[in-house]
Order: sequence, then structure tokens, then C-alpha cells
Amino acid sequence: MVSYLQLPSAPFAVILDKRNNFLIAADSSLIEIGKDKQIRTLIPYSLWPPVSANSMLMINDNIYIGMREVAVRYNLRSTLSEWLMPRK
Repeated sequence: MVSYLQLPSAPFAVILDKRNNFLIAADSSLIEIGKDKQIRTLIPYSLWPPVSANSMLMINDNIYIGMREVAVRYNLRSTLSEWLMPRK
């Protein structure tokens, strides 16, 4: 088996951005892997909820990550993240 790159944690959802970088929602963070195989953390472990991602969607510069009972919107330009939760 040929290995491309060792990830810091288990991947749950992945998409490609406009520049063909991998955007990966892992079990402990949101990361980007460039063509140079460099890993850049977009949302670190300390800000990641204790639930697994199950879907990802990119619209313009926003990445939406679906999780159990919560979604995350991350803007690639501003680097701001918002946690979208249902009202109770």
C-alpha cells in the first residue's frame, strides 16, 4: 500500500477547494492539505466539538460541515467559524 500522507487524526469528510487542496473534517479538527503535502490546521482541536463530521459542502468561500445536531460554517477568506445549532 502506498501512503500519500500521515494524517493527525481520522478523517470523516473531505472535499477539494478551488485550488485542488484537500479540506478534511477529521475527528479532532478541520485541516487543509496543499499540493505540497503541507498540513494546515483551520479549526484546531480546542475549538472542535466532541462529535464526528458526517458531511461537507463548499459554497463560494464558505465550508459547511454537518455533524450530529450541529453544523459549522468556516470562511476560507476571513478564517472565521460559526457554530450553527438548532434553537431549543
